[in-house]
Amino acid sequence: MRLNPLLSELIPPEGLILITGDIGSGKSCLAYAMLEDMYHKYKKPAYTFNFPKPDLLPKWITNITDPELPEDSIVVLDEAYISYHSRVSMKEESRFIDKFTGLVRQKGILAIFVTQMTRKLDRGIVGSSQGFFIKRLTRMNVRLDRSELKPIFESAYKAFDKIIKEGKVDPRKCTYVLAGDFEGMIKYSNMTPSFWTENFSRAWKGIKLSESKISIKSNKLNIFSAQSELMKNSGQRLPRWLERMMGLPDSWAPKYD
Repeated sequence: MRLNPLLSELIPPEGLILITGDIGSGKSCLAYAMLEDMYHKYKKPAYTFNFPKPDLLPKWITNITDPELPEDSIVVLDEAYISYHSRVSMKEESRFIDKFTGLVRQKGILAIFVTQMTRKLDRGIVGSSQGFFIKRLTRMNVRLDRSELKPIFESAYKAFDKIIKEGKVDPRKCTYVLAGDFEGMIKYSNMTPSFWTENFSRAWKGIKLSESKISIKSNKLNIFSAQSELMKNSGQRLPRWLERMMGLPDSWAPKYD
């Protein structure tokens, strides 16, 4: 097991949880430790969403690019703001996020979102979280994040400040948790995942940010095929927000015989 037993008990079998904290505080390490333990605990397929270098993943983790996450699964969405950004205000995408957050538990999905600052994420995702797992924060993190979450982050900041002043435990081995009726610091919250490497922790290195808008873009041929089939059978197009994220112009339309 990679997780502290107390922290493990605070993770729901399905739902949406959020990991946040400063750069280099151990967010991704915690997320993949959760994925590994929950995979063994609940016997559900494990996925990453939009992971930039799938060849670094162990065989039991599958990378997916479809935002329609598989049912009865566990999914890590690291750097989640890339695909679920708060500034995306297109009506159809907002509707999709609302449906996703409302039905994630019914679909049996445990979605683990990871982000440096929650203000970068869509408000629906933040507000639907069943648990906040907070790694070390700086004063700047607290001041610049969502105002409604500042009381939680202030408590986490003070708890980490105490850990640092005591000097007995590496703060990267600690997590401040708000989940259900529990709120407090968990020391020695997690170990690194069994497959963790330096390259894995820096998986976005060398990836062009202009190409990481959303991973569906890299799977364009399959989307073209699906779009063509959709129009052929029903005369309908995919939602325009999805076409935009794929980089398709407004005038685009698939051709088929």
